[in-house]
Amino acid sequence: MKQSSFHLQPFARPAVVPQLRVLGDIARHGDRIILDYLIQGNVDGLSIPASCRHPERRDQLWRDTCLELFLARGDAPAYWEFNMAPSGHWNVYRFTDYRRGMRNEPRFTGLPFTVRKMSTGLALSLDVGLQKIVDCHQPLKIGISAVVKQVDGDISYWALKHCAAHPDFHHREGHIITL
Repeated sequence: MKQSSFHLQPFARPAVVPQLRVLGDIARHGDRIILDYLIQGNVDGLSIPASCRHPERRDQLWRDTCLELFLARGDAPAYWEFNMAPSGHWNVYRFTDYRRGMRNEPRFTGLPFTVRKMSTGLALSLDVGLQKIVDCHQPLKIGISAVVKQVDGDISYWALKHCAAHPDFHHREGHIITL
């Protein structure tokens, strides 16, 4: 099993960045990715959608608090974006190149993740098989990010590395983990 810990950085707009830490671990075990996020700090000021009984595939989850994972086969131009909302709603998109050819990835009909809300933070855990999209021996370039919305409507953008003048989670130079 290959594993990496991460600590996301907020995009540099101090007026919007809440006093939080976004960190976690990601591991690859064969064709599985195991990802654990933790948003630590005063979560009372965050907009965290309530859990729903019947989570479903939805678009535009990044308009609210949303945790994201980007995967690509090495340096190939195509990649996938996994979106997970604290409500349980989810989506997986496939892109043919940088922000091109976006479509729902039909090979995923659900996304197995859990969310725990605590007084000191929010934890999200994902354990997903990738055999539908990648070979277990292919190296993966990985980007991890988060959109964190506050109850007053301010949004902060968190990533492993910010590589542009504006938040851009799709920018491949920010996908710095290799598993």
